[in-house]
Amino acid sequence: AATVPETFIYDIEIVEGRRGEGLGRALLEAAEGWCADHSVGSLRLHVFGHNETAISLYESSGFATTNITMVKQIR
Repeated sequence: AATVPETFIYDIEIVEGRRGEGLGRALLEAAEGWCADHSVGSLRLHVFGHNETAISLYESSGFATTNITMVKQIR
């Protein structure tokens, strides 16, 4: 089977009352397993810079920062 270079997770959201239960980590593991089963070479996602909880989860799951977008508000 041909290898697909990459795929992208567009949105992960855990309902506020269920956060901290490992569901996000389980979703990432399931996505990684699906990619492995379907010859996908890499898995990408976007995270907002202020979302420190998600950044920590992604880093501990093996994701690496590939770019940083910054903004400055002008009044």
